[in-house]
Amino acid sequence: MLHSISRTASVPKSSLLTLSGRRIGLGVSRRISSTSTRIIPSPSQRWWIPSSNNETRRTFKTSTRRLADPDPVTPAFVFPPDELLKSLELTAKTQLPPIPPGEDKEVFWRAYLLANQIILYLGARPPAEAEAFASVLQAASVAPDSAVARGRSALARVSRMIVASMDYLPNDSKLRTEHADVVEAYERFAFIVESYQHKEQEGDFDLDAWSRFFNGLRTDLIQFAVKIGKVVEKWE
Repeated sequence: MLHSISRTASVPKSSLLTLSGRRIGLGVSRRISSTSTRIIPSPSQRWWIPSSNNETRRTFKTSTRRLADPDPVTPAFVFPPDELLKSLELTAKTQLPPIPPGEDKEVFWRAYLLANQIILYLGARPPAEAEAFASVLQAASVAPDSAVARGRSALARVSRMIVASMDYLPNDSKLRTEHADVVEAYERFAFIVESYQHKEQEGDFDLDAWSRFFNGLRTDLIQFAVKIGKVVEKWE
């Protein structure tokens, strides 16, 4: 499913989460192993880079818990806002292949990777800047072609991609019973996504509906990412 990274390839700062052979995220200049060697720059954040083969594998990790932490620390890596938006929009435009029957773990991996792409967009900024940005993103009235409006659109799209990915999990999957807390957290997140999607289909942008949806991203998405992360980390 995923594009492999050469053992000797130098990773540019401009991009590096690759999903279905397409660049969808950000990386830093360093050499990455195609065998999914983990690089841990800081305990304060977790980012993710998929590798080759039939699973989405972690190679670059920092903590998803920072957004939910009332006393955030300065992240080890921050990126220019235009690069974060570009990364998110590339993810939102990615056409992912179907997940084959029997690949239930891949469902979890893909949903987790996409959730972390949203967290990357919201959190890979200095703490004070991240809070100010979140306030604007949630409540500001902006032009339809502005960077904020583009970010809102891409966030909604990636959220729907998470729901579409989890839809591949069969009703009788063992993962549903073994990790009922993950499924419960996902269902709360899926509810806010589907509720907002109905508003989107009505036509004109509804700032109040968006604000409620964004609140859900900062709570339900984070809880889902934390819970599903505890599961997929044990699979490596």
